[in-house]
Amino acid sequence: MNFWENISKGFKQTFDKRRDEREQLQRLQREADQLRSAAFEEEFRRDSLEAARMRARTDARKLSGLAKLQALDRSTRLNEPSNSFFNKLAVRTQKNLQKRDENLKRTELLRAEAKKMRDERMMKITNERAGRMAKVQERNKGGLY
Repeated sequence: MNFWENISKGFKQTFDKRRDEREQLQRLQREADQLRSAAFEEEFRRDSLEAARMRARTDARKLSGLAKLQALDRSTRLNEPSNSFFNKLAVRTQKNLQKRDENLKRTELLRAEAKKMRDERMMKITNERAGRMAKVQERNKGGLY
């Protein structure tokens, strides 16, 4: 019985190994297909946008009157970045980060200036005290104390 169990176990392991390899190969193939599909969609979207831009430019060159104005407007809108919610949010976030950096720099400069003024005032007070102490010590040299 042990001999047959070993043979069946060997076959089972071989089949399991082949099945796992097949599943992994299929999974990798699916991932590669998804990546290719995403790349194709991105390229298609880019190419279709470029085609729309070219069409708007040629219409703006050929047409006249109101149609020309509409084609010019369409051309400028196509050349601008997308006005989706997320793009607007990204632009606003960038502006907020720039303002924050400017505010931090300005605050740092103000703090440095305040520290400089405080140090100058403390030096002045310290020098005045030292001068008064020197006068007191000079008076006390020959004095009673």
